[in-house]
Amino acid sequence: MTTATETRTDITATVSGDALRDALAASLAFADYSTLATAGVMFQIKGPSVILAATDRYRLIEISLPIVAAVGDAMEEMARISYDDAKTLLATLKAAKLRGYSVNLTVEGHSRSVSVLGASQIISLDPSVAGRAIPYVHLFPMFLADVEDGVPSPYVNLNPAYLSDFAKVAGKGNPITLRFSGDGKVISVESVASKCNDLYTWRGLLMPVRVAS
Repeated sequence: MTTATETRTDITATVSGDALRDALAASLAFADYSTLATAGVMFQIKGPSVILAATDRYRLIEISLPIVAAVGDAMEEMARISYDDAKTLLATLKAAKLRGYSVNLTVEGHSRSVSVLGASQIISLDPSVAGRAIPYVHLFPMFLADVEDGVPSPYVNLNPAYLSDFAKVAGKGNPITLRFSGDGKVISVESVASKCNDLYTWRGLLMPVRVAS
């Protein structure tokens, strides 16, 4: 809730139209559209990047788009737009044929409404319709520590269809890195830096499949 003493300035980030279109398409492949608590696409303007994230409770994708230029401070927390709004935005970006164009993503300070402007096309989004973003960033640090020598590799069952969705994001012939945090626990999926998409970097989480013994 915004109080009378709080002041929020507008934030505008300029990103590649190609990158935003492709990243949004990749995010929607992981987005839930049926469950209110997780539906839609999360986003944040933070540091040198615009971050998009989506989850269907079984897998998660986070994509970072490099910012070409920015005005205003970083967003303090992630926001979330509805699945329908995300699809509408993607359709608009595709129809605008923004190859080679830049797109301005503006988050208005008080209402936190979002507008996207590029090649004379503009669309407004209302994050309040989708609800609060889902906290997930705290799950990534558990994959950073190296496993000591002599410790057996964790045993994890995966849904191959879900794993193949990450392969699509990486692109044909590009490798991905899997990091395991323990037997039957969530898995980290990452792009290999030297083989990464030229437009954005990404990382994700994949939930294990429970198999009856």
